[in-house]
Amino acid sequence: MKNKKVVITAIVSLLVIIAAVGLIKHKKSQLSHMKPAKVYPVVVKTIKPIQSSFELTLTSLGIVKSGVDTTVSTKLASRILMIKPLGSKVKKGEVIAKLDSSSTQAKLASAKANLNALYAKLAYAKINLNNMLETHKRTKELFKVKGASVEQMQKEEGIIAGLKANVTAIKGNIKSAKSVVKELETLLGYSVIKSPIDGTLSKKFANVGDVAMPGKPLCAVSSEGQKYILIRLPKEINPKGIIFNKHFYETTPLNGTFNGLNEYKADVNTDINANSRVELSVVVFRGKGIKLPVDAVLNRNSKNYVLIVDGARAVPEEVDITASGEEGVAVDEKSLIGKELVVAKPDILLKLTGGVAIKKEN
Repeated sequence: MKNKKVVITAIVSLLVIIAAVGLIKHKKSQLSHMKPAKVYPVVVKTIKPIQSSFELTLTSLGIVKSGVDTTVSTKLASRILMIKPLGSKVKKGEVIAKLDSSSTQAKLASAKANLNALYAKLAYAKINLNNMLETHKRTKELFKVKGASVEQMQKEEGIIAGLKANVTAIKGNIKSAKSVVKELETLLGYSVIKSPIDGTLSKKFANVGDVAMPGKPLCAVSSEGQKYILIRLPKEINPKGIIFNKHFYETTPLNGTFNGLNEYKADVNTDINANSRVELSVVVFRGKGIKLPVDAVLNRNSKNYVLIVDGARAVPEEVDITASGEEGVAVDEKSLIGKELVVAKPDILLKLTGGVAIKKEN
């Protein structure tokens, strides 16, 4: 009786296996006759950049101040060589104090020498890379006729990879060196202190021979009562001016900081009471350039790219943004003029970098 149950169980299991195999074959047959899913191209908008004159702005707040008393300071820690006497009448832009800049000048000269050396190093590295690429090109031709070995090909490919990495590293060093030079040049500008307004030197907080410290007041200049707007901005923003009540006004750096923000002033014509907060637009770019909408630029791994239409695909190309505002961004790549760029949200741009087909919107 026990053997009979075992036989029945085995037969049932065999029938189940046969049925499963048949079902799998049936499903495979169905799948083999199914048409592959159709892939539709992404419909995108495009633009053709042109060079033009334009402004880029950022909305900000300012404080209306009376021009009765303006404090002047510096960002350079150095000994005072000259400062005008108390009560001196001064004009806007007139030098009222000078600081010892010899140390900063020496640092700037060293930084520029280092930058020039890096440029020379880059040129030499590029020559080595180009020579190696030419050598490898000839090796490839010899390899086709068995005149070169696989080992030689692989060795040259390794050398080329190393040379390319060296070029990339030098470019990174050049970028850092340029930043140091720019910072020192800016700092050097603070060695000559100019009056931001017409007026009288009404207060002195330091004398010749004293050491001026960053943010510490040097003197105060009293004006004849005109009003100005005080603007405080992060150090990465370099204003070209402001737009207030539909008028453009130039800004003057006050060479001082407040809670880590750089301070600027703009002389304005207004009846608004002093210490009132007002909304204004800070002009971060003003001049000729190539203006692109924000949605035309993809930021990826701290680099910026545009996607250039090439047939049914969009090819990414790295660009340098010179300024960014609410109206868009400014770039200096004149090679983009006349080319067709994709305009889309970042997720779409990222998707297109993978080679997804596109269709231009009519």
